[in-house]
Amino acid sequence: MCIELKKFSIKKLYGYKDIHLIFNKKSTIIIAENGAGKTTLINALKSTLKGEFDELRKIKCESIDIEFSDQKFTLNIAALSYSDFLNNALLPTRFREITKNLNNTQIEDALAFLRHKPVKDARQTTWYRKMYHTTPYNYIDIDSTLSEVKILLKNHYSSLEKPDLFSVNKPELSKTIHAIEEIKQKTKNIEIIYLPTYRRIEKSTLRDKFTRDENEKFVFRDGEIVSIREESETNLNIEFGLFDVESKLKDLSASIERRSSLGYRKLSATIIEDMMTGKASAPTKPKLPSVSELSRFLGRVVNKDKESNKRIIQEVTSIMENKDMLASNNMLSYFLSKLKAVIDSTKELELKIESFVTICNKYLQLSDDSKSLNFDIETLQVIVKDLFTNNPIELEDLSSGEKQIISLMAHMYLDHTKKKIVLIDEPELSLSLEWQEHVLVDIVNSPSVTQMLAITHSPFVFNNELKSQVTSLKVIKH
Repeated sequence: MCIELKKFSIKKLYGYKDIHLIFNKKSTIIIAENGAGKTTLINALKSTLKGEFDELRKIKCESIDIEFSDQKFTLNIAALSYSDFLNNALLPTRFREITKNLNNTQIEDALAFLRHKPVKDARQTTWYRKMYHTTPYNYIDIDSTLSEVKILLKNHYSSLEKPDLFSVNKPELSKTIHAIEEIKQKTKNIEIIYLPTYRRIEKSTLRDKFTRDENEKFVFRDGEIVSIREESETNLNIEFGLFDVESKLKDLSASIERRSSLGYRKLSATIIEDMMTGKASAPTKPKLPSVSELSRFLGRVVNKDKESNKRIIQEVTSIMENKDMLASNNMLSYFLSKLKAVIDSTKELELKIESFVTICNKYLQLSDDSKSLNFDIETLQVIVKDLFTNNPIELEDLSSGEKQIISLMAHMYLDHTKKKIVLIDEPELSLSLEWQEHVLVDIVNSPSVTQMLAITHSPFVFNNELKSQVTSLKVIKH
């Protein structure tokens, strides 16, 4: 079951204003004056949907309300502070000494780090370096103290595992933490895509190509092993990676090739078995592949040169186009009807690539440079070509806007592993006016996107069928 966002509110933001947003069913576009709190709202929504305890803790507000189509939650943000721990835990004296030059935010950041990460990883943080440089203690002393505090934190928050006791002692914190966990469970099968104002476009590097991502894992899906990348706890948003685009395309192409080859081998075994048992006969009204389907399939799986395949196709085509000859060739009709199912098994994956190429070409054709993405349905390769010279172009050599749009559309159209909620701040960045008119429409039209929230200053991004989806924030100042 897909979740649907209905309302989102931040109460007492910066101590003096409430912000309210009502979502449209699928697309919500916010246009508001500077200082209204748009970016704070989209950040808070992202952290709420992802259940980011320590990101929520940093928001300077009293509470957050979120309403789905079937459930409402209230988060008491003030209760997420570590002040209760600092006031009640029996902290080592040395901890007070090594943190005396840190401000409250740095102390809370340190505690948040210790809750979730090993002490040995802390030395590169700003707060750790400040501890080291402003106190007489060495690394061993500081690490030892932080290890003690880490144990105290674990013991303090382990009461979360005893909700009855915890809710009596700290009711507001208990309710909020359980609400955060419920929201995380609710969104666990949804990918929350957050595209902030600052979006990075990465180049392919040797490290990308030869090092497996630590968040990448392999799973068995649809009868084959595929690699997927899980989002780490600290990954706050998508980084545009050209290598990711190439990897997605290669993975899809490899899946199509595997399915085709496996299906062809299984078909060969089935035909032999049917012939041995006398079942090899064509159906009365056989469903046959088209000539183009047959041509590209044989080009993938039959180990012959192009001329040999071309001759086979011509001979088969001449029979297929002659109803009498086809009717008299029972074994060919039988084989082709069986082959049709194998060919159809890869169509969904092929359509993903074709849709992606079509979408990207729309943007490339709107730009001044004559470039085009080409998908060779037989070899399963996608390449960028210069239309004047007909020479291939590396993805890395595209403009920043072209890289951004290709990376974004790859995520929307090539990756359907999860349904997506897309949160995008200023989609117009790095995009020409012509591109701005298309980008949100293409995001919303992705089969994997269930809802989209966009914040913009540009009227061009909704100068299209999304014009009716523009809304404003309700801001109440106290």
